[in-house]
Amino acid sequence: MSTQAATKIRTSVMVFHHIYSSKKRRAMKEWAQDANLGALCKVGNAGILVVEGPDEIVQDYVSKVKQMRWQSCHLRSERIREDDPPARSKGKGKKEEPQPRLKDCAGYVEYEKVSELNSQMDKFGLQGMIKEALF
Repeated sequence: MSTQAATKIRTSVMVFHHIYSSKKRRAMKEWAQDANLGALCKVGNAGILVVEGPDEIVQDYVSKVKQMRWQSCHLRSERIREDDPPARSKGKGKKEEPQPRLKDCAGYVEYEKVSELNSQMDKFGLQGMIKEALF
């Protein structure tokens, strides 16, 4: 049994005036993939970027994204938790299984609608973070 402390996992939601630039989108995708982070991006106006992974790595990623030239870029919502996925019940008498986590998908996916992004957020147990970030 390991005596190592559990890794802190950070989920960050950034809101932008817009995300259109293919150069910026490509950079955000490459950085997320290189750092083995899970990232979801709503492109267009308004832009939303959700990123999840080990605490310090996400902080570095957010810092790099903020350093790019944006009309408006704000870190609007964050959650930090231990890297112990919550169990999800499958119903009476059925085994519980860990809920999928965005960080485990290690990739970058773009969406054109907030509703599509919200649907994915729900699958990863991140309900309410988009609403929290926008309002």
